[in-house]
Formats: sequence, structure tokens, C-alpha cells
Amino acid sequence: MATKLSAARRKILQAIIDYMEENEGQSPTNREIGEMVLTSGSSGHIAYHLEKLEKEGYIWHEKGKNRSIRVLKDCQGRPYHGPRHQQGLPIHGDVAAGLPLTISQEPQYTLDLIPPTHASDTFGLRVQGNSMIDAGIHNGDYILVERGKHVENGDIVVATHRLTGEATVKRFYQEKEQIKLKPENAAMSPIFVSADEWDDEWEIQGKLKAVIHLFP
Repeated sequence: MATKLSAARRKILQAIIDYMEENEGQSPTNREIGEMVLTSGSSGHIAYHLEKLEKEGYIWHEKGKNRSIRVLKDCQGRPYHGPRHQQGLPIHGDVAAGLPLTISQEPQYTLDLIPPTHASDTFGLRVQGNSMIDAGIHNGDYILVERGKHVENGDIVVATHRLTGEATVKRFYQEKEQIKLKPENAAMSPIFVSADEWDDEWEIQGKLKAVIHLFP
């Protein structure tokens, strides 16, 4: 049973939901929440109520990061699945690649292809070419990419050449004196770039989060 919200926290939660409905799933900052619900008050006052809302299971947010609030339940304690205009993929259970499993007739939950709190940090691309087929990424597939320059060895990234503007999707490796952009296709060779020249020639746009393969 959901914890009954105080009047202040109910007002804050509803303000967050209303903001996300109007801003394509993007959550407000603490300052913006304060402007919506308070005539006076500090960001620390808002942070206190957000902490309580999280403990009560209504929201989740990443500490120290703006616009990272994810609403889990609405003011009535019902599961919240994101803005009304955003469509999730109904998941009816698991399917076995071995022994058969029963598929539920009703969806058990929905899968948000782009979570509301990360919509502004994620973008899609259509793949052309077969350099990543051994990683399950084929010509014509769509990929979801999370923006950001922080990547680790082995991550699949989208990188763009600063001079030509051309983009490529490859697996990233930083070695002692060079950067390697490695294809996942044994018939193709990696791209090698001197570590000293990397920042001048290339830029990481983000790393791969999902692949969508459409069958004919």
C-alpha cells in the first residue's frame, strides 16, 4: 500500500509529472520545481522533499545530476509509465531459446526504449554497412546512442571525424600510443589514430545502448 503523501510532497510530485508531460519526458531541476510550487524556499528545501519521495518509493533520481528524476508512482500511488505521448513496448514475459515457456496473455510490464529521464541524452541512427555484423548490428538496423564522451575500452561508440563530419560506429580501444576503432567484421581492418592526434581529428558522440533490427 502506498504511503500517503503530505500536501507539500503531493504538490511537488504533481508539479514534476506536469513538467515532464509538457517537456517530452525531461524532468525539472530543483530550482524549477521550487519556482513551480513555492512562493519562497531554498533548493535545499526541495532536495529534502525529493529525498522523502524517493524513500517512499514515488521517485528515483541520480544524486548530483540535474534532470535525472524518474517518477515511479503518481500521487495516488499508481505505477507511472511516463508521459502520455510516450509509448512503451508491452512485455508479455520471457521467451526461451531452449525449453518452451508460457507467454502471458496480458503485458507484465512495459519497456521504455528511451527512458523519460534520459530522452534528451539519447539519439537514434540508422546503420549503413556491415562493419559491425559480428556484434549483431546489421545494415539497415537502428541504434540508440547515449550522448557522452566518457567511454571505456570495449564500448561500442559513435565517433565523428572533425574535418569531414562523417560518423562511424565501432568498438573503442585506447592503447598506449594510439586509439583503435575496431570493426566487428573479420573482413575489415580497424581504424588507427595516434593518441596525440585523436582529439584534433575525432570526437566521441556517445556509446551504444540498444539495437533495433526490423525483419522484412
